[in-house]
Amino acid sequence: QTQDDPPPGGRVAAPGAQASLRRVADLAAIERELDVARERDDNDARVRLIARALALPETQPHRAEYLDELAYAYQQLGRVDEAVNAIRQAVAAGWDGDLDEHPSAQALIADLLLHAGHTDQADDAWLAAEREDPHNPWLHQTAGLAYADVGLHSKALPWQTKGLALALALATDTDSDMIWMLTNERAGTLDALSQPPDELQLRAEELVEREEQAEQARIDAFYRDQSSRTVPPERASVGLAWFPAQEYQRA
Repeated sequence: QTQDDPPPGGRVAAPGAQASLRRVADLAAIERELDVARERDDNDARVRLIARALALPETQPHRAEYLDELAYAYQQLGRVDEAVNAIRQAVAAGWDGDLDEHPSAQALIADLLLHAGHTDQADDAWLAAEREDPHNPWLHQTAGLAYADVGLHSKALPWQTKGLALALALATDTDSDMIWMLTNERAGTLDALSQPPDELQLRAEELVEREEQAEQARIDAFYRDQSSRTVPPERASVGLAWFPAQEYQRA
């Protein structure tokens, strides 16, 4: 065998390729541990493992998703400043802000800052969120509820007022739940501020009452119709809601 001949058994990968293969294997091992941490809702382990994953160049295509999960883990641990920083990094990495409980990443940042007691920063963050999406009643409802949750009812009321006005202006079937939420939450805020219902509140409450009466009439009509019919067993159905164990508290 000469110096230029490949060793018995085939070629050996170049050093750079060998290092890349080792990192891929490391990432796979980290992901296996992360799956266990997710099942156990072990957020300390999540933080530790995601930090290791982000140090590997192979995670770059999915960096935003890792940072999103890191922010969630920090949030669950009460480490608000680190959660906010992780969300901001996720947005910078291209995260699209797809959330279940907030209309945008900026709204989530504002909510975290507010509940951490950083009220001035939260005020600015909520205004930034509104500039991004000024005509979304969900944003205003989220901000109003967040301020009310921390007892800042005088700050909650303008957000709820604007949100309710927007929702009433849209007034489609899909907005009925939002109108109901804003009407009830704003009523609580007015009560906390010892203010009587204004014209906007009375108009919304009247609309909600009409919709509730109409819905009850539809339900009554349905049961009157069903009482005269027999449903064969093979056509009967049961509705079921299922949540993984680690999501019980949130559900």
